[in-house]
Amino acid sequence: MRRAFLDSRGKFPTPIERPAPPLNPARQYERYAGFHVVRLAGDPYEMGWQHGALLKDAMARGPLPAFARYVARVVELSSSGPRRWE
Repeated sequence: MRRAFLDSRGKFPTPIERPAPPLNPARQYERYAGFHVVRLAGDPYEMGWQHGALLKDAMARGPLPAFARYVARVVELSSSGPRRWE
């Protein structure tokens, strides 16, 4: 049995309660050419928290809107007829 994640009592350690890192959405989040661009700083916990806080609205919609746009673009390109490569 692997015990790397257990403490000296054989229990899983409890997460440390930490305050939320400061956010500045105007400076840390933007849309560029259809992509979500986030600027994160701090340790892995803080970056994960910032990522979730900045993109919570986009994550709630899921990947389907982006996939639908991709499929529409592929169909549009394929229906425009054969292409000549020059």
